[in-house]
Parts: sequence; C-alpha cells; structure tokens
Amino acid sequence: MPSLDRFDAGLPDRQAEEPSQVTECAFDRCRSPIYAGEKNWDFDRDWFCSAACIAKHLGAEKRYVE
Repeated sequence: MPSLDRFDAGLPDRQAEEPSQVTECAFDRCRSPIYAGEKNWDFDRDWFCSAACIAKHLGAEKRYVE
C-alpha cells in the first residue's frame, strides 16, 4: 500500500545539499568563501563578504576625531 504521508514524496530537501561556492572575498587578507544565494557586496566587479573588507581593501582606517 502506498504511503499517504504528503511529505513522504516530493522535492528533495535543499538543506541537505552542500552550498555551491561561487567565489571568495576579494580582500587579500580575508578570502572567505562566497556562496550562491547569499547577500554580499559587489564593488567594481569584485565580491566582498562585508563592508569592513571593502573599507580595508580601499585602505580606510578607523580613527578618533580630534
């Protein structure tokens, strides 16, 4: 007799699959993996994992205002 459970058949669970890495962070000291479907930062056709990595890549420094 076939199962009457509506969740027994259907689409495969996408969470069980490994995410596909598209690229890595363009900041040379970070190089964190960037996966498909994630929100990341695109700056001048380079992908960064955070705004902090973009700032460091551009040479910005955090200082106190005097």
